[in-house]
Amino acid sequence: TEEERIATSLRSSQWHGISNPVLLSMHNTGHPIIFYGVIMGGVVLLQHLTNFLNVGISERRNVVFTLFILFQLFNAFNCRELGGESIFKGFNKNKIMALTFVGVFLSHIIMVQFLPKIFNLNPMSLSSFIKVTVVALGIIVVSETLKAVYRWFRKIKPIKIFVRTNDKLMKA
Repeated sequence: TEEERIATSLRSSQWHGISNPVLLSMHNTGHPIIFYGVIMGGVVLLQHLTNFLNVGISERRNVVFTLFILFQLFNAFNCRELGGESIFKGFNKNKIMALTFVGVFLSHIIMVQFLPKIFNLNPMSLSSFIKVTVVALGIIVVSETLKAVYRWFRKIKPIKIFVRTNDKLMKA
């Protein structure tokens, strides 16, 4: 029955003592990636449609492109720790990732600022680049906030849920 399916689903979804289905879905392996992808795609689309960063007309394409690239770079740090651990724990131990990040970041700056005609772009002003970087860093803020909430809930003893099935109480 539907009630048994729900009870089974709730039982099987408990992970590290968490029984909150919404919080749990955020920290199963595939869900954070989808969630962060929707945030990043939504912000990039919002910038494209509304120009909320208020950049000049000649910079708009480049700002959207740079926003996309920086979101991906910063999200790579989120992917280091898909569970509840902070991305800053052991941050200095992964030298290859840090070097890769710096290399891609510098390559993007060179491509956008010094070789824009090759890629059919216009150079960006420093203020536009700072705005884009701050917005893209937001993905780390969102991730760290969710992970902090997850760690906080993990410390709380889970609430037992009972579901009535065929006039019997089942522990979910």
